[in-house]
Amino acid sequence: MPVRPREHEIETESRRAFASMVPASWVVRDVQEDYGVDLEVEIFEQGRATGLTFRVQLKGTDTAPRKGRISRPGIKASTLSYWNSLDTPVLVALYSTANNTFYGRWAHGYDRYYMRSQEAKTLTFSYNPADKIDLEYIKRLPSDVRFIRSVQRNDLTFPMPVFLKIGSSVQGHSDKRLAFELRQAIEATDGLLYHSVEQDASVVLSIESDAITAVLPTRVRTSTIHLEPDAYRVSDGLKGIAADAMLALANVFISIGDIRSAVGLVDRFAQYSLIMWKSPALEHYLEHFLKAGYTGGAFRLIERFIDSKDRDEREIASHVMTAIFVSNGPFGLSRSESDRMIERMNSRAEVERKQLLSAAAGKTLYCIGEVYRARKEYQAAVDALDSANVSDPTYSRRGYFWRVRGGLHYELKRFDEAIGDYRKAISCGDSPEASFLLADVLVHAGRYEEASGVEIRSDAIDYYALGERTARRVISIINSRVGVAVQDRTRLSREAADELIASHDADRIVAALRSHDALDTRLWYALVPLLWESDPDFTMDCLLMLADFERDNAKCWALAACHAVGERVPEDLVDDLCDNGIKWCGHGFLDAVEALCELSGGDFSEAVRDKVYERAEMERPRWPRVVRFVDDDGTYQVLEIP
Repeated sequence: MPVRPREHEIETESRRAFASMVPASWVVRDVQEDYGVDLEVEIFEQGRATGLTFRVQLKGTDTAPRKGRISRPGIKASTLSYWNSLDTPVLVALYSTANNTFYGRWAHGYDRYYMRSQEAKTLTFSYNPADKIDLEYIKRLPSDVRFIRSVQRNDLTFPMPVFLKIGSSVQGHSDKRLAFELRQAIEATDGLLYHSVEQDASVVLSIESDAITAVLPTRVRTSTIHLEPDAYRVSDGLKGIAADAMLALANVFISIGDIRSAVGLVDRFAQYSLIMWKSPALEHYLEHFLKAGYTGGAFRLIERFIDSKDRDEREIASHVMTAIFVSNGPFGLSRSESDRMIERMNSRAEVERKQLLSAAAGKTLYCIGEVYRARKEYQAAVDALDSANVSDPTYSRRGYFWRVRGGLHYELKRFDEAIGDYRKAISCGDSPEASFLLADVLVHAGRYEEASGVEIRSDAIDYYALGERTARRVISIINSRVGVAVQDRTRLSREAADELIASHDADRIVAALRSHDALDTRLWYALVPLLWESDPDFTMDCLLMLADFERDNAKCWALAACHAVGERVPEDLVDDLCDNGIKWCGHGFLDAVEALCELSGGDFSEAVRDKVYERAEMERPRWPRVVRFVDDDGTYQVLEIP
């Protein structure tokens, strides 16, 4: 006769035992073909569905607990990762047939600190008497699942209660004094936390001589910080323990995606920490802050390193500042943080000069220029770039240096200086966009014939290609429609322009563009209604000029695109008009197109929508994000950031 394995018998016993423990109103379902999950439980309260569910992974053993503790080894790390990825929490339950008792822990509450190795492929769940599944445990399950759901939805209620568990004479300090320091720290969190004498539904903060552990309710997340022996037996040791306890809580908040709360705790307590300034801990916080876009929090952590005399600390600060610029520039910093960054970087440049690190000082001064550029303080930015070039003359051989400097002079309306900078950028050979930028600034300087002679790439497909094609068209329109080679642009007075526009004489308006200012948008606007019926091609040119001169005006791009579709102009022009509208105005362009289509209606509107949304859904070249630097051996490197 076949003999049924004991393992199968225990599995059946555990399923029956668990189903008998939960209220009869709850629904317990077998889960078929699920990776490491046996049951799904739906919670009902007073006969009504709550929408709360959790899953159960069952395991049985004939082993009896020893001193109230029992373990379940052999769980794959990959299985734990899978459980934590599920929308519903997983209760990892162990059934001991020896005492007919269930023990349970939530999968997401497993603290990897206690793994033999972070690379271990299997792990062990340990259960203590508090993990025994009894009537009180079952009663807590609905609130546990609700809390876990609030964590998953980032919908926690603040302030959060914190319950303290303090070991005896932690690193030689008085228990009562340590408790006092911890309570003071908790109350100093500006409404984020408060001290509670009730352990249930509280964050549990455990302090021992060798570790600090922070545990959210239901153990939904746990963080453990190892304490070095006797490290806190110093005059500020108590403050250090309290600060690092708050950083353990910050780790917990990071683990549930609440970076804002973590930044608040780090800002308040990092200065007193004894672990923060050690590389792994610092890098941990910086990585998460930058990834979540909290550039201010990351900057405040490394601010003290920016002008440090220690080269390694300055290097840490450099990596973070590079990440800030690459992510969204210094725009993520407040004005006061930006001021402090400039002050620290000027101090850093002085330190680097004294250490005879002229190239490093040049890089620092260049970064100061970028901060000023982001703040639209263009003259200060030019001065900083020039100082960088004095400190490190290799900048004069880098195309991007002159391209950036040219852009600053363009913003300052110093077109002759901008033209010179862009020509130098072209000669360096590493700034493909410099050619059409040169053509653009020549146009604004009134040197139209010279602009038409600039060699602009004709077959490019990168991010800058759209701007290059538009620049060629604008120059061509000025040459063909206005017919002027060079002019000292002088803007008509308001009275003269109003009188000219009121004449409704297209020839006179074109003559004024030729004699005064070929870029006067008032006159181009006036031409549109005069030419709309009689000369649709000239009208198209007017609309393109207006859209390019007022690049953030969604209505201009929308009107130009709609007119292009209606007049059946070449397909590449229609595509470029749509792409420009999307590039410069985004959803504002789409809204403006919809408004025009509502006015027009019919097949024409559908044709416009088809073309616009076809272009909107296309993948287009992205703005290149690069880091340029010179190696110690003098090699110039350009790295594109994915």
